[in-house]
Amino acid sequence: MGLFIRQIVVFTAFFAPIFASATSDPGQVIPLAPPAVNQTIQGRGKYTPGNVQICVGSNWAHPCAAYALGVKGVCWAIPKPYKANVGSIIPDPGAICYLYDEDDAGCTGKGIDIVWYPGTANLHYPPDYPGYKAAYWKCEKASNCLPTSYVNPNGNMYAALFSGLNF
Repeated sequence: MGLFIRQIVVFTAFFAPIFASATSDPGQVIPLAPPAVNQTIQGRGKYTPGNVQICVGSNWAHPCAAYALGVKGVCWAIPKPYKANVGSIIPDPGAICYLYDEDDAGCTGKGIDIVWYPGTANLHYPPDYPGYKAAYWKCEKASNCLPTSYVNPNGNMYAALFSGLNF
């Protein structure tokens, strides 16, 4: 019987990381006062790669919060009221962040959107509506260059060039 238990322990220790899913803790919450959200988002001066500011509404409409996700590629569950309701998002400079849907709790698939500073003002856009699907997120340190981006007619940021990025 002892050998059987040791085999189960070894099996569990070996395979647990493979079957691991996102942690439910979204990272350290950073206080964000509602009246100052635009000032806080646009010009707070000091940035920390891995900090992400998120709002339910497009164009930074409240409620909003900021989270310290880090840049180690840890998969976090997006907390309520933001889960499947991300209207706008801004990662601090120096990080690139990925959004995943409900079916990708380990953040291992291709994801539903990629965001970087200065963020995306509207994730509730057709045809895919990624803001209504986002359930998990992770951030990683960006390489020495950031993607060139442009704003489409709907006000959404899209990548025009991804060369040189470390994903």
